[in-house]
Amino acid sequence: VNLRDATQRQWKFRLARLNGAKNPYTELIPPEVQTFTDLQMDHAQRMGAPTVVRLIGGIGDHLEIISMLLEWTRIDTHPLILQVTPQRQQALAPLIESIPQLSLQSNVHPRAVQGMAIREWICRQHGTIGYGTWITNEVDNQEAKKGTLCCWRAKGQDNPLSAYLRSVPFPLVVNYYKTMQQLHPGLSLIDISDWKSEEITFLRKLGVQCLNPRKMGLNGLIRNCRNKKIITIDTALAHLCAVMG
Repeated sequence: VNLRDATQRQWKFRLARLNGAKNPYTELIPPEVQTFTDLQMDHAQRMGAPTVVRLIGGIGDHLEIISMLLEWTRIDTHPLILQVTPQRQQALAPLIESIPQLSLQSNVHPRAVQGMAIREWICRQHGTIGYGTWITNEVDNQEAKKGTLCCWRAKGQDNPLSAYLRSVPFPLVVNYYKTMQQLHPGLSLIDISDWKSEEITFLRKLGVQCLNPRKMGLNGLIRNCRNKKIITIDTALAHLCAVMG
């Protein structure tokens, strides 16, 4: 009670998912959005035109829904245009340029359906759709050095409390690395956390390789994740690992 409509919907969605509902997304989508989505999907299928899906949120949200959409296109063989921001288009293009049923655009399309709304539509039409692996590179996989890649710190955009609650304090991280080095001398340790410059300097002196994921891009991050044990408090990295299998 006394919650904003969107907050109520998100709460009901989480309860429905927790309780094993076949289509928990129904709780998220207002009736008018569901009607709009039905009309656009019917139009695209009748005309043989690609469906335009508007994606929002972080890079992890994008990776997750692309996984679901790809699983659906294997059933329906329907082409998709993903409407994303120019920044997301630049980041995602190297990953999906070889996938024939997907293309990216940053222009606003009047017939674009919401990412969550198409999830609801897919579940309503086909039942539960799984999330498949779609980033593979066997050559890199064989050549990659084993070790551990860690992300201990969250920025928590617009939510400093969330960032604080999820992040691991620097002294604990240092203790972890020192212990790992004692147990496994020569182990490759990579840290992609958003540490302060003096903290990065300290870690590098310990022998930890500190990398900036924004500078290396998704392809570079994928290469560094190969054959690694991943420890992360960041959901985007967890989603990336999921689509890598």
